[in-house]
Order: sequence, then structure tokens, then C-alpha cells
Amino acid sequence: MKRGNKVRLPLLLVACLCAVLAMSASAAAADKTEIPVADGVAIPPNVDSVIVISGSDYDMGYQYVQQYVQVFGTEMLKNLQRTFAEEQVLALKAYQWYLKQFAPEYIEQFKGMAQAATDADVPLSYAEVMANYCVAFRGGSPAVYPGTEPEGSGDETLPPSGGCTGFAAWGGTTRSGELICAGSSDAEPGFGYLLVAYPETGNDYILAVHTVSNQWGLRRGTIHPAMNNKGLCFAHHGAGVHGNEQDGYCVPPMLMSEHTLRFADNSKQALKMQLAYPHGSTYNRGLWADTSGDAFDIECRDPKTVRRPGDNGERDFIYATNNCLTDKLTITKDDAWLADVFDWDLTFVPHGGWTAMDEDAVRRNLLIWNMLDNYRGKVDLEFVKMMWRFPGRLPDYPSLEEADEGMYANQSAGWDSKICALGNAVVGVCLPDNGDQGVFYDCVGPASAQANGQCPSYSYFIPDATHTFFQVKLAADPKAAVGAAYDRAMYDLSYANIELRKLTYADTAFVPLKEVFDRAVTEWYKARHSQDLAGKTTGNEAVCHWGKALRGFARCQAYANQVYEALVPAPDDPKDLGLKKYWGGWGDWESWLGSH
Repeated sequence: MKRGNKVRLPLLLVACLCAVLAMSASAAAADKTEIPVADGVAIPPNVDSVIVISGSDYDMGYQYVQQYVQVFGTEMLKNLQRTFAEEQVLALKAYQWYLKQFAPEYIEQFKGMAQAATDADVPLSYAEVMANYCVAFRGGSPAVYPGTEPEGSGDETLPPSGGCTGFAAWGGTTRSGELICAGSSDAEPGFGYLLVAYPETGNDYILAVHTVSNQWGLRRGTIHPAMNNKGLCFAHHGAGVHGNEQDGYCVPPMLMSEHTLRFADNSKQALKMQLAYPHGSTYNRGLWADTSGDAFDIECRDPKTVRRPGDNGERDFIYATNNCLTDKLTITKDDAWLADVFDWDLTFVPHGGWTAMDEDAVRRNLLIWNMLDNYRGKVDLEFVKMMWRFPGRLPDYPSLEEADEGMYANQSAGWDSKICALGNAVVGVCLPDNGDQGVFYDCVGPASAQANGQCPSYSYFIPDATHTFFQVKLAADPKAAVGAAYDRAMYDLSYANIELRKLTYADTAFVPLKEVFDRAVTEWYKARHSQDLAGKTTGNEAVCHWGKALRGFARCQAYANQVYEALVPAPDDPKDLGLKKYWGGWGDWESWLGSH
């Protein structure tokens, strides 16, 4: 790890905004939310909130809304209020039928959510909550209901941009031989959170939720990565082709994945469940792995096409971005429309997958392949974090405007897309365990202040970005999870303090970093207060306090790590970990159109 008192300028500039952020915090307090608010507008937080739910399905639904309101306020609840036309009621009944058959726990959860919203002075019915979840997914955007989508709203002339990245590694690839899963939701910064669930039935689990806008209401957005307490991990939503599957009535795809996480004990059971859900969503695929090294990625459900580690030469790892990596699968014209729109060649790049399905997915796939294959046996937690700090070069064009135009015209030649990018809305790393020792690491926004754009229109910026990870343990119960976060926060504060003490007021960096450190300490005391209240209460009230305590300790960790890493920069290149140079003469590297 790099040592010394080198201070990164971006982190210092961010730290100097503390006075402005204090004003935002005051506005947030006035609106009774934990996220920052500026001039009445909710601002994406720089540290993911943590929501803890525990107990019966009804209670978990109630607790979910209780804490959601604490974090985001009640405006998003008001967005759910509506009246239903007769055909919409029939549509909801159809969705309810599928839920009862395949994921009945959500019926009671929706009822609990509706009651909690009503108790928060925003009356909602069970039907209004269910309508927020049970929408048809077409073209990546939620339609109102099947059959009521405005004509022409599914415009497919615009190119997709960005996407998500995920992988799982184990055995000979990882330093310890144990499973590591990681993923990023690549999108506009939003209002995400970690959901830590302790249900009465099924497995405990933790998942990262990302939603682009709080206008989405209560509905889960992208939910990877995720893991349960049986050692099963959901690394990525999966990529591939739609095949013959069409959108329609079904269990909403995000709920399918969460249901599988709760009730599958291993990858074999997860695969069986994912393939058995009724057809009706082209988004129901997924990359799963368990601690035994059993892993798969569903590339298509109809025809059934399941990719396994080794199918493309992988040794003890598997990965996915946003294109198809199965060379034997027939790509239909509907799935390869980009080839027609932009006159791109539709070719299969070894280890990169099919072109023309996503403009930067091939390069991101090749980065994962090159890292995991060439550094085999060296992959551990710090290596994986380094991969999401390893920045690409700026596009090889005279200006960003010309680069954006050239990406589509030249099939992205001149772009150096990496998995570390300004489009990383949230990055998560899972160290799953068949027990209560699984650990989840979370970072809002890119993990590096040096990140560049991965494709046109995907240069997003997190206000007051920390570029650091915090840790949550999937411990035996909420109390134990908070205790583990307390311990981690204390260590992170101590390490930050040791480095900060090496500076004096004569050092330019001292004052702004001291303000960030004090912010971390303040979060620790607030979390301790909630921790004490949780021990004095019971039921939903206690769970609410556990959730608030976990959120506070998470923020404490992130801010303390921000101070530490400003003074002791985190590894962002294999050489920082004592490894050989990336793309050196020693390895077997793969590239496409001149990029690496």
C-alpha cells in the first residue's frame, strides 16, 4: 500500500465544501430526512443508507417504510397515491396471482408497507403499494401497466449507454481460495441503500439497491451485488439476449432475485428457481455463485442458455457486463438492433463477447478477464477494490464532444473503458460466508477520484464524494450487525487519527481533513445514541433504532476512511500491491480495437 503524507487534490477540494454541506444538513433536518436537501431538492447522498428489517413479512414491510421515510422523507410516498381504472385493477389482480404462486411473502410485506405509510400521514392502500412494484419492464423503463403504455413510448432509436459490471472468483484465482463477488450498478447517481434482512423464514441476506430517482417510490431498483448467510451470492443482473421471452405479467424481476436469495441455499437451487419463474420479464437472468465454487450466468431463458465458468476459458471465475458472452447462442435481429442503427459489425470478441450489443461492455469484460486471468492466485479484497480504482485513459480524441460522436461512428475505437468509471453509481464487494461472518463493502460513486467516463453521457458526479468503502457484516441478528459496524468504525477512526496527527496547522491539508474527521466522529456519537435506544426498546421500534445506528456507523467509517486515504492513498494499480505491471511483457493480454 502507498505510504506517506501525499494528499489528493480532489479529496481536499471536496473536504473544503463542508460548510456548504452543513447548510444542506440543516435543510435535511428541517425536512426530517437523513439525505441532504438543497433548496427543497433532495440530493443523492455520498454514503449509502442502511435499512434493517427483521421478523414477519408484515413487520419487515412496516419497518422498511418506517426507515425509508427516515432517510428519504414522505414525498416519495405521495407519488404512489392514485386511483385505478377498471383495466388497471384487472392488471393488478393478474400480478397478485403470480405473486401468490411464486413469491407470496410480498403480499404481507405490501400490506405492512401500506400501513406504515398511512401511519406516516400518507394514506396508502395495499393496491397502491403493489402497483409501485408490479409494473411491466419494457426497454429498461417501467410502463404504467400492460396494455396502457402510451403509443411510441418504447422508442428504440436511441443507443443504450453504460450498464453494470459483476464477477465472482474463487479457488485458484483468489489468494485464499475463498469466494469473492463484486459488482457495480452503473447509472446516474441516485437514492440507493443497503437492505439487510432477517426474515422469520428463509435466509438472512444483504443487497445493494440502486434507484436513479426517489420518484420511483418504494420499488427496488437494481439490486446487485447481494449475498445471503448460506454463502450464496448474486453478483450481477446477468447479460445476454431476450430470445423468445417477452415482457408481460410476471413476478417483477427484482423481486424474483430477492426471493431466490432468501430461499435458495446454493447455486444449484438458485438456478432451478431462476429458470422456473414464469416468463414475462426479459430482465430475469443473473450471475450467481456460492462458496463451493458453483457458479453460472443465465444468458437466455428461452432457449435455455446457461454460461458456466470455463466456457470462455475462465479458471475459477465468471463475469458479466451488458452484452452476451456465449458464442454459441444465436443472436436475433431484435437483440442486435444496434448493428442496424449504427452499421456496426456484429462479431464475437474472445473473452469480450458480442459487439454491437453495448458500446463499452466488450472493453469492461476484457479488463476483468485480463485482471483475473493474469493475476491468478493474487486476487483478494484489496485487489478487487483496486480493480474499481484502476482508471481508464481519457478518450483519444481532441475533445470530449468529438469523442462522443466518434464512439458510435468508429465502434468505440479510441475509448479506454474500464470498470472504474464516473458512471459507477454504487460499487459493492461481497465476502460471503455459510454462517454469520459474511461481509459486504459498499462505495457510493466511483471508488477513485481519478475515474473517467466509460461512454458518452455517463460522466456523473456525486456531491461530496468520499471515494471510499464502508463495511457491513451479515451477522447473526441486527444487534450483532450493529456491534460489528461499531467495532469497524472505531478502528477506522483510529487509523485516520494516527495519520491526521502527523499534520499540523501549518499543513494546508490539516484543517479541511480535520473537519471531515470531526464529521466522522459526530456520526459515531449519533450512532451510539441509536444503539443505546435500540437496547431499551422492542419490536419495530427497536429494529428502527438498529437501522439508524447501522447507518450512522457506516457514515462514520466512510468519512474516517476518506481522511485516511487522503493521507495514505489507496491502491489504484496492481503495482501498488507489489504486483507486476498491468499490460506488461509478462502476461497474456486481450484487447479490442487497440484498447487495453
